[in-house]
Amino acid sequence: MEEELTESGHSHRIVRRENDMGYKNYCAVSGVFFSLVAIAHLLRIVYGISIQVDEYVVPMFVSWIALIVPAGLAFWAFRISLDSSAD
Repeated sequence: MEEELTESGHSHRIVRRENDMGYKNYCAVSGVFFSLVAIAHLLRIVYGISIQVDEYVVPMFVSWIALIVPAGLAFWAFRISLDSSAD
């Protein structure tokens, strides 16, 4: 899609690309990323891996939250990417 804008006597050509990556593909990639984050936290929970930042030990409930939120976002992203009307 090409447009020409005229502003103060100057002509500017704007080229817009529609759906370079595509909304569905973006959602699928986001779903994969969020899934990997959720899996990492699930592994921490299953294997009881402790995490320490400086002198602060990160409690395990943080990984429960960090499992649920990205898993929900991944589910949402995959659902949108598989929806036939999302394009």
